[in-house]
Amino acid sequence: MGREWLRTPEEWGVEPVPPDRRRLRLADLGILWFSLGVGLLVLFTGALLVLLFGLSLFEVLVVSVAGSVIGSLMLAAAGNLEARHGVPTMVSLRPVLGRKASWAPSALNAFQLLGWASFELMVMGLGLGLVSGPVLGGATAYVWIGVLAVWVAILALGGPLVVVRIWLERVAVWLVLANTAYLTYVVVTDPVFAPSFFTGTLIARFGAPLHFTETTILSGDRTWEKPRGAEWPSTPEGEAYQAEHVVRFYTMLFSHPAVEAITWWDFADLHSWKGAPAGFVRKDMSPKPAYDELKRLIKGKWWTNTALETGADGTAGFRGLLGDYKVTVMLGGKKTADEAFTLKKGEANRWSVTINNAELATRPLRNYGSSATGTSQSGVGSFSLVR
Repeated sequence: MGREWLRTPEEWGVEPVPPDRRRLRLADLGILWFSLGVGLLVLFTGALLVLLFGLSLFEVLVVSVAGSVIGSLMLAAAGNLEARHGVPTMVSLRPVLGRKASWAPSALNAFQLLGWASFELMVMGLGLGLVSGPVLGGATAYVWIGVLAVWVAILALGGPLVVVRIWLERVAVWLVLANTAYLTYVVVTDPVFAPSFFTGTLIARFGAPLHFTETTILSGDRTWEKPRGAEWPSTPEGEAYQAEHVVRFYTMLFSHPAVEAITWWDFADLHSWKGAPAGFVRKDMSPKPAYDELKRLIKGKWWTNTALETGADGTAGFRGLLGDYKVTVMLGGKKTADEAFTLKKGEANRWSVTINNAELATRPLRNYGSSATGTSQSGVGSFSLVR
């Protein structure tokens, strides 16, 4: 094929394209629109249906199918007009708006396409930066954006036939199918992947710690359109919903290394905004299931409380959850020392525990202290026993 595909594509301007030059087949159009329908922006929008509106999987599927049908019908209605007359969409507006007036939507469309292309390049650049890692430091994403911009310009020079029949049909559509299958597998096997990726990973790349504030998950009617003073009770069904999503929300954020703080807005339903069932406890201060579930996570699953034996040199190392610790040294069933320390992210985390006990003068330093296994919100530390 040589460099034939780099030649400038045929152009007819405002004149109809001759019938014998309309070369895109049904399969070509299908591949083109299929590839456009599966992309990072589409996946991002789908995730927002859950993150912003709290829709269930079934509701997301209904919205997606209905939106696809409506959008396809609108696109087909406009496309049918251009296909019959062989002119671009903007040219087809001339009989309706007139020659001069049609320049307005044409200019707006060009501006919209420029913004859309810029946003697409930004999202793809950020995505490739996450895959490659910061190989070029803070400039990684910008370099990827530049590379992608050059590639898109080359495809534009080739024209629609090159884009569809060479790039999409031979290469890109198979990459899209493979990526879709992989992402589907990840999302199905790891329910917190999508919200964690879109709310944490994309923002954390800017290097700032993440603080989530004004967090509220209602345990009753999930609407804010109630007048002040109206009855807004907490219901058993709502409390089950709240407990489930509290566990998912806190687990997602706790597992992300960039998250440093989570603020729940109303601890109790009593005196909450508009009297909403927004707290962990009811108006009579009795705990809801969400309270019990969060306590189980914080004071149980995410709480380091175990023991280990030091070596002959009196040292012990462990991997534990970040936070404040209390070490109790035991010998022969008796407590010989108590020390407190804080396990901090990114620090050496080495401490000494001094033991003042005459009985230890001639005995090996084999004692017990606290330890833990960890998650991404954990650290490594060690302490030594000193006579």
